[in-house]
Amino acid sequence: MPQVKDLTFSPGLTKIAVEVQNRQMVAEQVLPLTPHTAKSGKYKTYSEYDQFDIEGGLIGPTGMADEVDHDVSETAFALDDFGIKGYVPAQAIDNADAPIDPMADMTRKVTAKVLRLRERRVAVAVLNTSNYATANKNDEAGFWATTSNDVWGHLMTGLDACNSPPNVLVMDVATFRAVQRNAEVLKAIKGTLAPQFVEQAQGPAKTGSAFVPQSVFCPALAEALGIERVVVGAAKYATSKKGQTLTKGLIWDLPNATKGGAAFLRVAQNQVHDVVFAMHLYWKQPLRVLTWFEPDRGADGSYGIKVVETTKIQLVSNQAGYLFQDTMVT
Repeated sequence: MPQVKDLTFSPGLTKIAVEVQNRQMVAEQVLPLTPHTAKSGKYKTYSEYDQFDIEGGLIGPTGMADEVDHDVSETAFALDDFGIKGYVPAQAIDNADAPIDPMADMTRKVTAKVLRLRERRVAVAVLNTSNYATANKNDEAGFWATTSNDVWGHLMTGLDACNSPPNVLVMDVATFRAVQRNAEVLKAIKGTLAPQFVEQAQGPAKTGSAFVPQSVFCPALAEALGIERVVVGAAKYATSKKGQTLTKGLIWDLPNATKGGAAFLRVAQNQVHDVVFAMHLYWKQPLRVLTWFEPDRGADGSYGIKVVETTKIQLVSNQAGYLFQDTMVT
């Protein structure tokens, strides 16, 4: 029988964990992961005023040029550890039929839960009203649920309110379905309210006559808004307890009690001195897998698998985003 082993980093299982994908998970598209060299320390922020200052500049015959301060502040931070573990009995490994790999299967299962928890943290941070300045949020009171309402106008208001041009628009799936059918948004996409933008009708999920979309798709909406991407949070979670009849909800509904929400965000683009809404920092690796052996668990012992991430959503500027609250229900 194998002896008790110390906690060991597993490169092979970590590779499997990193490859786990769920197309409905959008956390990394909303707040991209940014590596950091230490678990704790200080990060630098720059004066938002310096991003917009246009005072001075004129030099008199014997005068001196106006001076720009090196206005940099430091903020202490500490990343948090998150992790979930599972066990694989040694007997399951010994009796597994090829190509089944119980260790790989458990790694995928544990990783999937870690990613769901990450998705929830990002959704809560993005849809939290306290993370936005007063002028950078609005209670929509269910305005987006009516397809004839001018949602496009509200989008323009939010787009222009950000102190730096946002590059991401994220919303829950119910809000997105309403936007897809909104009459004013469709007019903007077709060219009535904005320069003509055409989308081919051919291909998967395309509808309507050639070159005239009957509903809005994410690339078309992003193009019309002049941003990099529109992201839809459609990942689900179990609302029932284990052992009960399974019922499911949407993770991006959690922060706002299924009332709907959307947000423009300025996120990191590897630009120097960029003012962003938040940084999603990680230490060591985005995910890492640790293993060990426990001889007393099961008849022949069991192998433990723990998937860990060390991360922090660090808010930077409450004016580098705009929140639309209660888009679907007041």
